[in-house]
Amino acid sequence: MTLKTARIAATACPYCGYKIDSASRPGRSQPIPGDVMMCLNCAKMSIMGDAGELRRPTREEVEEIKQDAELDLEIAAYRATLTAAATDYEKRTGKRWKR
Repeated sequence: MTLKTARIAATACPYCGYKIDSASRPGRSQPIPGDVMMCLNCAKMSIMGDAGELRRPTREEVEEIKQDAELDLEIAAYRATLTAAATDYEKRTGKRWKR
């Protein structure tokens, strides 16, 4: 799977406030409203809003994501990768990963 990366208007994670100014995804690179996004800092998922802002998913959206086996698997794999990277960073530097 090849990921494509695009710059997006700077926005903040609705959970941790981490500044997000790019998006990587398989296929097309530019996210569109309704796309699921994941924060590189806290690994929580959010939804791209109509104005390019990130928002927390509704309960219905969370259930839809859980029903999409491929997307749910991608999210789990991405979270595992971020967790491993954070653990490695903490071991190498002795500093806590900002979450």
